[in-house]
Amino acid sequence: MTGEEALKLVDAVLRSTVLEQGLNDIQSVVFLESWVGRTYAEIADKLGYDCDYVKQVGSQLWRSLSQVIGEEVSKKNIQAILHRYQQSQTSTQDWGEAVDVSRFYGRQTELQTLSTWIGKEHCRFVGIFGLGGIGKTTLSVKLARQIQSQFEYVIWRSLQQALPLNTLLGEILPILMGSEATIDSSINLLMKQLQEKRCLLVLDNVESILQSGNRGGEYQRGFEAYQQLFERICDELHQSCLIVTGREKPSKIAVRSGENLPVRSLCLSGLSVIEGEQILIAKGLNTAPQHQNLVNYFGGNPLALTICRNRYSRYILWRSTSILGTRNYSF
Repeated sequence: MTGEEALKLVDAVLRSTVLEQGLNDIQSVVFLESWVGRTYAEIADKLGYDCDYVKQVGSQLWRSLSQVIGEEVSKKNIQAILHRYQQSQTSTQDWGEAVDVSRFYGRQTELQTLSTWIGKEHCRFVGIFGLGGIGKTTLSVKLARQIQSQFEYVIWRSLQQALPLNTLLGEILPILMGSEATIDSSINLLMKQLQEKRCLLVLDNVESILQSGNRGGEYQRGFEAYQQLFERICDELHQSCLIVTGREKPSKIAVRSGENLPVRSLCLSGLSVIEGEQILIAKGLNTAPQHQNLVNYFGGNPLALTICRNRYSRYILWRSTSILGTRNYSF
């Protein structure tokens, strides 16, 4: 990509925002000079501007691009970021039944951690685990949306209906292979695609294929093939990543996980009071002094906070402040 091509791409990206404002003249020059590796001091000297002013223009430009593209853009990585972004615009994406994440609360630390694991540390398998309603599904979609530019293919699927592996592979392989797809829906064929292509696969609700109440994460009868798939994705060298979400870890994943290994797990906890308050305010519960009690009572569980009704909320507040009730709620 030439500097002029990159300039046109950046201008188009910025014009696609709500403000619909592209690059101005000084931003265009700072971008082009940065693209060829000149320092802010060199750019300022060439343009006859103060160096601090040029640096401010550049910093604001990178911040604006970061917000639109979804990756942290800097003067040093602008070429790599734009190359990935350009590639993502021609990538193949299939989001299945992924939820809308236009309203997203908190989880910035978790997003940063997961993005680092996948983007910088090239993890092959990432698990997001936690209680029901804690926000695993929403986080998986937000994360995939944020890092999609790093992949040629993005495929998001829910296992809530307990899809047999052959059925799932029958959906995924034609997406990855196009006209080359065959009736052979095998794990071997999928692994070959994950080696040859940079793919992001997300499988939500993995607990649906596990034995209910089995803390060892054993698979239901008829779904044992998923264990082979997960283990091969964990163990074999490839350039892709599988994200799974669930209430418990599938069997054999824990022994393969480690903070310096390509298999990682994140245990998701509840939202903070401040983050939980954002959900309550969006629902119209504007009595701020009550927010902390309500968020604490539900343990920061986003689903519980989302579906609670005003009358029920007042009742729970009374119980939480007067009776010290338990958290045996069910949603």
